Amino acid sequence: MVAEEVLTVSELSVMKCGEALLLLLSGYVVVCQFQSGQCNRQFHFVTQSKTWTEAQLYCREKYTDLATFTSKDETMAAQRLVGSQKFWIGLFRVWQWSYTGTGKSTFTNWGTGEPGVGKCVTVSALGFWSTRDCSEEKHFICYSGDAGRYILVQDSRSFHGARSYCRERYTDLSTVNSVVNNTEIVTLLASDMYDSYSVNGNRWLIPSLSYAWIGLSNSWEWSDGSDVQLLPLTLQSGDGDCVMVDQSSSSLLFQPCDNTHPFLCYQGESVLTVTAEPDPPGLIGLLFLCRCSNSSVAAQREGSAESGLCRPERPRSA
Repeated sequence: MVAEEVLTVSELSVMKCGEALLLLLSGYVVVCQFQSGQCNRQFHFVTQSKTWTEAQLYCREKYTDLATFTSKDETMAAQRLVGSQKFWIGLFRVWQWSYTGTGKSTFTNWGTGEPGVGKCVTVSALGFWSTRDCSEEKHFICYSGDAGRYILVQDSRSFHGARSYCRERYTDLSTVNSVVNNTEIVTLLASDMYDSYSVNGNRWLIPSLSYAWIGLSNSWEWSDGSDVQLLPLTLQSGDGDCVMVDQSSSSLLFQPCDNTHPFLCYQGESVLTVTAEPDPPGLIGLLFLCRCSNSSVAAQREGSAESGLCRPERPRSA
C-alpha cells in the first residue's frame, strides 16, 4: 500500500459569511478571507520511493500530475507539507540540437561534474563538454551541410549570436553524433589551444583553456506541459535530467531519472486544499493552498489568505 501525506476529512462544517470562509475541523478553527478569482491546486505527498517516470505515471493515474509550482509561496507551502525529505517534482530538462538534419543524436562526452546548470554547451580543446551561461562569448563550431564539414569560427559570440552567424553563412551550429565527429572538432580546436606571446623577440606558445560553442542546449519543462515561468528554488548541478527538491539545502537538484525518491503530486482545479501537518504534536494543523487568477498562492496556518472564493472539497485518499 502506498503511503501518502494527505488529510482524510471525515467531518467538515462550512459556513460562508460574506467574504469569510469559516472551517471547523476537530475543534480547530481557521478563518480564510477570500477576494476574487478561483483556487485550483491540491498537493499529495507520496512517501513510497519511485523513479521519476513511475512517479509521473502514479500521479497521472490517481490525481493530475507530478507537482508543478507557479510561485514561491506555493513552493514554500509544499515544502511545509513534506517536511525534511527529498522528493521528485514535475520539472525535468530536455536537450536539443540546433540542427537535426543529421539525424537524432544520443552521443555525449561530458566532462567531470557535467552537465551543470547552464543551458548552452561548449566543447573544450580536449573534447570534453560543459554547460555554460548562453550569454558568455566564445568561439564556435559551425556545420556546413553542403560541404559536409565543420568550420571553426574564431570570433567570440554568445550562443544565440553564434547560432545566427552559422545559419546565415552555413547550415547551423554543429551537431556531434559520434566519437569521430568529436575528434574532428578537437582537431579544429587544436589551433585554438595555444595563445601566442612574444617576449624579448622570442615567440612563446602558452596553453589556453579554449572552449567553443556547439549546437546543444537545454530547456526546462513541467510534466503537465505548463510554461516554466520561474524556478521556485535555487538550482544545483547534478548528473541527471529529472528534478527533485532537496529540503536540506532548500534547492532543486538534478538527479538521474532512474533514481528512486518519494514524490509530490497535485490534483485538479477549483479545490481548497486541506492537508494534515503534525505541528503541534497531537493536534491537527491546517494548511491552505489557494492560487487565483489575479493573485499568487498564499499559505497560512491561521488568519487570512488573499485568494479566490473557494469551494471546499474532500481530498481523495490513496
